[in-house]
Amino acid sequence: MTERRPRVRAANEVRPADLVLSLCHEVANILAGTRLALHLVAKGLVEGDFSESAARIEAETTRAGAYLGQMRPLLEEGPSPRPRIAASEVLSVLERSLGRAAGGPPQLSIRLPRSVPDVRVDPDALHHVLVALVLSAADVTSQRNRVRVSAHRSGARVVFQIEDDGGVLEAGPAPGQVPRRGRPLVLAAATVIVRRQGGRMSALPRPAKRGTCIRIELPAARAIASRTGQPRARRAPRGFARSGSVR
Repeated sequence: MTERRPRVRAANEVRPADLVLSLCHEVANILAGTRLALHLVAKGLVEGDFSESAARIEAETTRAGAYLGQMRPLLEEGPSPRPRIAASEVLSVLERSLGRAAGGPPQLSIRLPRSVPDVRVDPDALHHVLVALVLSAADVTSQRNRVRVSAHRSGARVVFQIEDDGGVLEAGPAPGQVPRRGRPLVLAAATVIVRRQGGRMSALPRPAKRGTCIRIELPAARAIASRTGQPRARRAPRGFARSGSVR
């Protein structure tokens, strides 16, 4: 039996466990604010339509769920299962998940891809990463502008792209330091998770424009031929394709 060697961590790499602690802190803040909002709604102390308050609460619980959903892939030991799934299905689930919440980003635009290869990826991990990235982009984008999500092929890779018009990309912490909150934390956690899925992520200012372009690049899945010589039918992970929420 071959002994598995521990992975050597670069000196400037943030420990996943430290990212989880920061995510826990953010979730605690969200839940505290949600508890107060629910208390005010229950007591009838909110102004205006109750549906607006309910929408805001739902949006914040969606954010908390995305943060919590990143903890497993950050702490997971060894390779995670990577079933084959269509890029269009990834974005369809994202659209249903965020569109279902009335308090979701009103300026969100998701363009479903055509003729883009499948990817092999942990669908839950990618879904939570995309939700967190989209919500953080919406935080810095005014409702006059839009957050655009798309996917396309780039050579042997599939690129999921999130563009916003939110101005200058804020600087993250120094190399090796753990981001404590906000968009730097979301980007740091997403970078680690995507790398563990065999991909790479970048966040760069949009050339000659305001805002940021985030690219998640994952290897395209190769067709697996059956014994008859015909490509096997793609099977989506159970519970992923049938609803807008993950398992």
